[in-house]
Amino acid sequence: MRANTTSSMRAGLPAGWATADKTGAGDYASTNDVGIAFGPNGERFLLAIMTRTQSADANAPALRDLIAEVTAAVLPTLRGQG
Repeated sequence: MRANTTSSMRAGLPAGWATADKTGAGDYASTNDVGIAFGPNGERFLLAIMTRTQSADANAPALRDLIAEVTAAVLPTLRGQG
């Protein structure tokens, strides 16, 4: 899972961080990413981010950018910096 090339949460991590994660997507822009974020100082956080659009369009595009935004928003709080 560290070699995952479709990671959505990785884009929301600070420099020097890595992930071992698994992504998923489906109808109605359901977009998910679950995995462990590894910090350069030995930090480890389990993240499970699951989203879905409110749209009634079953073919709405995936919300990959939102996964990165949520990752960037929650990580400081998890690290005690928020």
